[in-house]
Amino acid sequence: GIVVDLSQQYALKRPGFAVVTSTHCIMDDNSNLERNISFSIGFNDTDRPKKFYDPIVSYNARYQQNGVDSTEEHDKAILFFAHAEIPNGIEPISLFIADNNQASSIRELFDRPSMAVDYVQAQGRFNVQEDCRILATSGPFLRSNCLVNPEASGSPLFVQMRDGTVRVVGVASERATSPQ
Repeated sequence: GIVVDLSQQYALKRPGFAVVTSTHCIMDDNSNLERNISFSIGFNDTDRPKKFYDPIVSYNARYQQNGVDSTEEHDKAILFFAHAEIPNGIEPISLFIADNNQASSIRELFDRPSMAVDYVQAQGRFNVQEDCRILATSGPFLRSNCLVNPEASGSPLFVQMRDGTVRVVGVASERATSPQ
């Protein structure tokens, strides 16, 4: 997951921060919400990450009802850590929100530079895939040529917008993989 700035889309009623991830990352094997959800911030070579617990979780309830294998379209979640402060040096990034799901708003993403970043704990390092592109849309999915590790579900896909800002446009989901 990634820390995101929701202040442009929502009037937050309490201080805290939000994380966007894939729903299947926070579900147990029976498609129930995990009991002890946590998020670590600050992976680097010198400092230990700071861990946050007990978020308010928002996800599409149809994901849980339909079961993990059949609900790719609902594989997104927001974790809100109320009254938690983001460590110094960590900047939340804005989400890309399509203008009323207008196709022209989404088409704007196609020719823009993209980047995927993932962290696989077993490898103990970040994987950065730069200079990739969004290739197509399929329902609620964006397909890109960014390569991420198989265990990297929930990791962000970034796009540099025409105005130079960088936005999160999606998160990786192993549930949404396709041979195309």
